[in-house]
Amino acid sequence: MRIMRPRLQVLSEVAPLKKVIVHFPDDGIEIVTPSNALEFLYDDIVYLDRMRKEHTLFWNVIEAFIGRNNVYDTENLLFEVFEKNKVARVNLIDEICAHEKL
Repeated sequence: MRIMRPRLQVLSEVAPLKKVIVHFPDDGIEIVTPSNALEFLYDDIVYLDRMRKEHTLFWNVIEAFIGRNNVYDTENLLFEVFEKNKVARVNLIDEICAHEKL
């Protein structure tokens, strides 16, 4: 069963942000190497510690403008969905396995 992905819709490039979804750089970023960097849309090698510090700074700036309750982390959102919806959890695992050819 395929997961239905919502369509992204941007109504204005200048309207104030109301809510933001962010993803804290995790250990998965360490799979980026010089030979596969372009495949992952990186034009250079990334340094996880530095990336995390910059992300935290970015996150703090966004929170200062729109409030802590309006910044959502992808990992927390996934855990919340998976706790409440077994079908969504199974579907995502199936999609990942198919994508990774597992």
